[in-house]
Amino acid sequence: MAKYEGSLELAWPPKPLCLAATKGACANHLLVRRTLAEKVIIDAVRGRLTDASTIRYVLRGVESAVKHMYSDVSETTRLKDSEL
Repeated sequence: MAKYEGSLELAWPPKPLCLAATKGACANHLLVRRTLAEKVIIDAVRGRLTDASTIRYVLRGVESAVKHMYSDVSETTRLKDSEL
């Protein structure tokens, strides 16, 4: 670390900042490789999806959403779909 103008400390070489940090929208100033972030996220999701109770929970939610969406379909449309 090099010191300049009193107590101001600057790291050399300067650490890269994410675009949000350069615009003041991000306070942590961390830059993480996309491939690393993707691997961590995919591993976490894969770990949660291998649990049978999680799969049942997701399937119940999907079934409920489909029933809710299908309830708005008119009876004639349902009859036509059942013929196919």
